[in-house]
Amino acid sequence: TASLGDVPEDTRVDVLFGDAGERLVASAADLNADLLVLGTYGAGGPGRGAGTFATWCLRRAPCSVLLVDPDRAPGPYKSVVAATDLSKHGAFALPAAVEIAVKDRAELALLHVFQGPWYQVGRILFDDEPSDEFKAEYHALLRAEVIGQLEEHRSELAGLHTRVDTLEARKSGAAIADYVEQHNADLLVMGAHKPGRVRYAV
Repeated sequence: TASLGDVPEDTRVDVLFGDAGERLVASAADLNADLLVLGTYGAGGPGRGAGTFATWCLRRAPCSVLLVDPDRAPGPYKSVVAATDLSKHGAFALPAAVEIAVKDRAELALLHVFQGPWYQVGRILFDDEPSDEFKAEYHALLRAEVIGQLEEHRSELAGLHTRVDTLEARKSGAAIADYVEQHNADLLVMGAHKPGRVRYAV
């Protein structure tokens, strides 16, 4: 029997047989778990983001999921990034990030990456390229909305270093990953959409 180290006496250990992902997700549901913790990648080593198994579980878990980089040193978080797309799902990220930042006395950044509508709908709305003034006004309105989300938590964050950033990018995922790397963040918190099986298959 492997040693579990310094853990509470009532720690439960289960050995499950069958498909690892399905059994793990089902077990989390049976236990009404609040959090499922997984390594970001497995035996295949680091690649481009989370491994296949971690991604599979992340999309199907009935609870929050923490993906842990195995190269991260243990200890409190120092820099936390909460990414929001301003949707109801994205809004779940900020309270969780605030709770962790307050507990660990970490820096907190609230990030919103957007793709301007002039790229999304092209010439349907715009006969010509929008002016720099229009783009700046659009950006300012988005930033004000993001700042408003953070303001709701100002009392909790008293004494902590916080920042708000809004970035325009064609690929949100890549922009968020670059931001995390540039700011040496050791935790990224995001809300997760839970699509149905048909939507996920598409």
